[in-house]
Amino acid sequence: MWGGYLKARKAKAAAIAAVAPFVERSRLAFDEAAINLDAPYAAGFVTVFITNAAVERVQTLNEDMMGDVQTGVWWRLFGVDPDLAGQKISLHSASAHPDFAMGCVNGETFSRFLFSVIHIRELQTLAKQHGFENGHNAVYFDHLCSGSGERERLLYEWSHKFEHFL
Repeated sequence: MWGGYLKARKAKAAAIAAVAPFVERSRLAFDEAAINLDAPYAAGFVTVFITNAAVERVQTLNEDMMGDVQTGVWWRLFGVDPDLAGQKISLHSASAHPDFAMGCVNGETFSRFLFSVIHIRELQTLAKQHGFENGHNAVYFDHLCSGSGERERLLYEWSHKFEHFL
């Protein structure tokens, strides 16, 4: 039991470290309400981004643990009630909404690119160093991939795969 709990906790922390700086950047540039579970594209994109960050950190999670990670991250970053988060994601998925599906595909593409550039544990280390473990610290984004030459490409990909659709 504790092994699964600790694994889900690690996965949740990794997902927050990966997703939060990008979402915070968009919050500063756009209406904060634009990133929510009622917008099918944003919901699909962020849901897949959370899943990939969690799996990148712990490799495997069962359905219950992934549900806990998803709802925990939506709660922490967006203040969405965990039960409501699960319901909305399930409804978008079951309805095969085309914007949700496109968000999922682009979330997959973006997160795979991100993790090819920077390891999830490096993201977590940066988050701790810059006080971003719980989100809401835009300074952290400035340190993301600094000096790697990939920062501009990450910003471009985020802009074109996520912000363009808000």
